[in-house]
Amino acid sequence: MNREVESSKESVLPQKIGHYIVKELIGKGGMGEVYLCYDPITEREVALKRIRPEMHAIPLIRQRFLKEAKIAAQLTHPAILGVYSIEENETDVFYIMPYIQGKTLKTLLAGYRQSKASTIHLVRDFLTICHAVQYAHSKGVLHRDLKPENILIGPFNEVLIYDFGLAEYADMNEESFDEMPVLKSHPDLTRVGKIVGTITYMAPERILEKLDTVQSDIYSLGVILYQILTLKHPFKRQSVKQFKQQAQEEKIFDPSDVAPMREIPPLLAKIAMRCLFFKKEQRYQNLKEMISDLEQYFEGKADWVFAARLDPKNPTDWELQETIVLKQSKDWAIYMLSSTLFPGNVKLESHITLEKGSEGVGFLLGVAHKMEQKGLDSGLTVWIAPNQVRLLRAGIVLKTIETPQIQEDLGLEIEIEKLYESIHLKIDKKSVLVVPIFLPVTGAHVGLVYKDLQFRMKTFSISVGSYNARIGCLTIPDTFFANGLFEKALEEYNKISHSFERRSEGLIATFRSGLTLLELNRIDEAFEAFEKLHKTQKGILEWLGKGLSYRKLLEVGEEAKCYEIALNLFKNDMNLILIEEEILFRLEQSKEEGRVGPFLFALIALKYHLLSKDNSTIQELTKTLLTPPFLDPEEPESLIAFYLMKTKSLEALGKSEALEVVENLYRKTDPVVTRFYHWLETIENSPTSAFPSLSELLKKTGKKVRTIPLQQYLPLELALLQKL
Repeated sequence: MNREVESSKESVLPQKIGHYIVKELIGKGGMGEVYLCYDPITEREVALKRIRPEMHAIPLIRQRFLKEAKIAAQLTHPAILGVYSIEENETDVFYIMPYIQGKTLKTLLAGYRQSKASTIHLVRDFLTICHAVQYAHSKGVLHRDLKPENILIGPFNEVLIYDFGLAEYADMNEESFDEMPVLKSHPDLTRVGKIVGTITYMAPERILEKLDTVQSDIYSLGVILYQILTLKHPFKRQSVKQFKQQAQEEKIFDPSDVAPMREIPPLLAKIAMRCLFFKKEQRYQNLKEMISDLEQYFEGKADWVFAARLDPKNPTDWELQETIVLKQSKDWAIYMLSSTLFPGNVKLESHITLEKGSEGVGFLLGVAHKMEQKGLDSGLTVWIAPNQVRLLRAGIVLKTIETPQIQEDLGLEIEIEKLYESIHLKIDKKSVLVVPIFLPVTGAHVGLVYKDLQFRMKTFSISVGSYNARIGCLTIPDTFFANGLFEKALEEYNKISHSFERRSEGLIATFRSGLTLLELNRIDEAFEAFEKLHKTQKGILEWLGKGLSYRKLLEVGEEAKCYEIALNLFKNDMNLILIEEEILFRLEQSKEEGRVGPFLFALIALKYHLLSKDNSTIQELTKTLLTPPFLDPEEPESLIAFYLMKTKSLEALGKSEALEVVENLYRKTDPVVTRFYHWLETIENSPTSAFPSLSELLKKTGKKVRTIPLQQYLPLELALLQKL
């Protein structure tokens, strides 16, 4: 520790404190003093803090000093100045800390006021501070005196918070009190009601209500960030009395207005202002939320700019208002598309109340101009219903989340962000759904879809993402792609792939170049593009891309293999949901292409527990199959594997008789196969089957009576046809 070496010429320094050799007095406060010492045992320099000699005999001072030391000792974080040891005897109390040569943030900011240089690089140090305070909060500790003079920045960019002299445990009750040995042993130090801290960094509730909360520390951090951005204080406070008299009149101006000549990113200004709301309920409710916004800035993600406010009752806001039939449920619904296009990153915000009996409201993003799908499927829907959220693509449910917080007759603040690689849903500021998306969204309309009018919508506003270096580079080719300008899109994607080789945005650009080549029907080149993703951080996209390529070639079996390979190779990959959702999407969509596809994807969904055997789609498929005597109709995975002649699956499921039939289908001498044929000859047609049953195949052996194309038969059925 080093408080900028405040050398003192007062009195003669003690030669030793304990076994530590005193070298210099480096700091002095109201209660304690800090020395630079040499520890002959460890042979290193340390900072030693002890009670000032004239206050040593005061019991309350001694107790408070020990409390500060013990709280700091319990917080082991790289950005919190640690405590090596605490030593106490009848004549002295002191504790030992690391000695760091550096400057406080206060001194650094004073230097920047002189030079007028940019301070944006200090925001990364500020993020480190936030992480440290978040850690302290996780341990139940409020700092209560966060300010630039209590933040030390070392010569090697060490960032450290110190001085926990005013720290306190948050949310104390009788039970938690017993769990905190520091407070249990010093009960008189925990009196509620005393205003402590530095007034220019204090949250209003600390002064007006004598209330310390997590939001109070967040307020102090907001003041620090405001100073980093503007090099000015957000307000002028002279005393507690003056603040109490003028609290309601205190105004805080946007950092960009206060320091228009300085480099102040709008997102950072917004973060600082949110920390400084007068009412604590309007601030960040925890540091996790604040850190998330700060990291969004460092990751180069877009800030949001208000674009439009749409009114469901105003016809001019909507290009399309039609009644449609929903794909899976076959229900009628009202479908509305905005008259304005919103390409790139989009955020939808709405306040809705679902009334009794409501089936919910769907928010549409990235929908193409025409309702029919062209090329790669597009159009995303986030459906908000009582106790449930569903994510749909092209009308097909990809994900369902049980959400008890969505109740009838309860107003809900809905916030949906569609970023270049994810969908993020928040309800009442709490994150509910985060789903990665790497397939480019080919439309730019937003909209609404609903089955009934049992809801109220107060607001529906749209914001678009501002461009920046990282997001902008993908937005440009994505816009070309969305407008069908595939050659231009391909050229831009290839430039980004080359410029950001092996980096996330470069790999995503490589993947999307492969998708663009598929649109151009250059399928061999698409395979080559996806191959470049092999053994990279986005390796899962290789198999998604190859699956889409086989889909373009109408080779559904190879497509399914690609997705199953990905499920096995990337079990712990956070983006595995991409493959899972594609399987569920294809399970529904492939019904329009033939009969084999749905069964292939259903088998994978069952095998990898993406769907339960009670799922309506699984039951719908298995109803078209007759169950042989050696299989259980309540085990759809085995039944589907049998009809698909998947020997490995049957073996893994322990279905030995079914496996023997598949492997020896043409050997009439095999007893199990013989019994199977005997069963075929005796069963009746299935009245629920949309296709000829196996017994019908035996009766209709002539080619002239076959009215269904061969590709509509499952492998087992085809094998029987070939035999017959």
